[in-house]
Amino acid sequence: MEEGAVEDAECLERAFGYLLRGPHRLPAAPWGSVYMDREKVTYGGTWVELRQWMRDNGIVTLYQEKDPEDHIGRMMILAGQLAKERPELLCEYLGKYLLTWSGRFFQLFVPAALDVSPTYGAVAVLARDTLEDIQDVLGVIPARYRMYR
Repeated sequence: MEEGAVEDAECLERAFGYLLRGPHRLPAAPWGSVYMDREKVTYGGTWVELRQWMRDNGIVTLYQEKDPEDHIGRMMILAGQLAKERPELLCEYLGKYLLTWSGRFFQLFVPAALDVSPTYGAVAVLARDTLEDIQDVLGVIPARYRMYR
């Protein structure tokens, strides 16, 4: 993290593009459906299931970007929102939607992030370790899906 504190904005911008935006194939796709749907597409079946679960539970996210709801960033924000406002839904959300694929995402993302940016590398390790700790503390057993990526 100390190395990241002196990383300049241009390096961060390049790292963000390489890791999370493209236009090339990303080292780790930040959308759950890319991992869990046979076609490896965004807006796949698991995304539809997540959106339906959100509607069924009256969940409106704080995040208004155009990325699909199964984007790792949006899902992390929603986990925090649920922990604060709807804690009775948190374990279900983690077990059915976020933790089902986040391990695979971080398996691919952490090494790529560490290679290109101390800032993104540190944040990736922190996010991965935080989710693992939350899973352990809450005793969440994620649903198992076949990973296609």
